[in-house]
Amino acid sequence: MRLHRLAAVAAILLAAAACQPLPQPFANERTSADNPLLQPTDGGGITVRTPEGLKQPDSRALAEAIAAALRDAEIPASTEGSNSLSRFLTTRVAAQPAAADRVRIALDWSLADAKGGRATKGAVNTEAAAAQWNAHAPELTERIAVQIAEAIARSSAADSGGAPMALAIDRPIHVRKIVGLSQRDEATLRRSLEFQLRQSKLKVADDPTDEALVVAGTFKLSPPVQGGQKVELRWAVLRPDGGELGTMSQANTVEAGTFDKPWGELAAIIAQGAAAGLTEILTRLTPDKLAENRGR
Repeated sequence: MRLHRLAAVAAILLAAAACQPLPQPFANERTSADNPLLQPTDGGGITVRTPEGLKQPDSRALAEAIAAALRDAEIPASTEGSNSLSRFLTTRVAAQPAAADRVRIALDWSLADAKGGRATKGAVNTEAAAAQWNAHAPELTERIAVQIAEAIARSSAADSGGAPMALAIDRPIHVRKIVGLSQRDEATLRRSLEFQLRQSKLKVADDPTDEALVVAGTFKLSPPVQGGQKVELRWAVLRPDGGELGTMSQANTVEAGTFDKPWGELAAIIAQGAAAGLTEILTRLTPDKLAENRGR
């Protein structure tokens, strides 16, 4: 099943740790010049493993489709990379003949941490034309992926009670000027991040207000070493009074000179990953954390 759908240029796993210090190691650094995207130092997100029961490249195509469908459902996901807080999605696909010219497709999925604990399991069953299945039709790949993503989203909503997101949406978000960038690049990245936050259904305030939570970012680029440069973006979500609600980081080693050019698409990719992490921080907030520390 070859996936022809245009997913995100790259998925950046989360590095979100609400009310905790930034992680220490650069566990997921990459040096590939073909993928100069920032990987997290630590955090959550789902790593989608290639499903069992299919041949390559069909299995890989379905994994990519599932990851894209999860991201469309505002669940950070990727087929590559992981960290200490990642969950891993395993899927097994089986097809049997059904009515004339049709097949019945059964998909068992399991979502667990790296040690196999805290597993959530489920199943998706669907039917399709045998011709579609045998031809590895892209539309069938996408439909199956969406069904799995929806099942995982429903399971996650049930576990969380479905309430946290409303807290984040009810409060406007103001993105403060990002430290460490030129005026041109800072404006480009900030606009991209504001756009991605709006895409996540968050209210973005152009100016700070008494009610708006604040996103503060810092960009750091190390000097070139053997053709590569270490880059790190640190993000924090703050209450209007300056109290810290959560932090995350994006970091990687990229080809030297990557950030010397106008950012363009690169800013959009960074913003997509940052917005995913920031949104996860916001969805975990409780009313007591949102309350200002008055009198301090």
